[in-house]
Amino acid sequence: MEQLLREYYSDDSPESTEWLLLLQMAAVANQINACNGMLITARTKSTQRALGTLFTAARLPSAYAPDGRTVGFRIAQQLAVA
Repeated sequence: MEQLLREYYSDDSPESTEWLLLLQMAAVANQINACNGMLITARTKSTQRALGTLFTAARLPSAYAPDGRTVGFRIAQQLAVA
């Protein structure tokens, strides 16, 4: 794209300016997506730990996934010592 713009348009043309703006917006979108991915990962880990704790407390070894598979939970880690 940059080669095409160099061949047919000047550096200060609206097309070149719009291309640079698009690249900047794509970079921002990439950063936002990376941040969302980290937030989703953190929430998923937290939810899995909570489910593991609940299933351990209820002495349930596993549950069913949405597709019907059996999903086992690890033994919850000790959260506190009295």
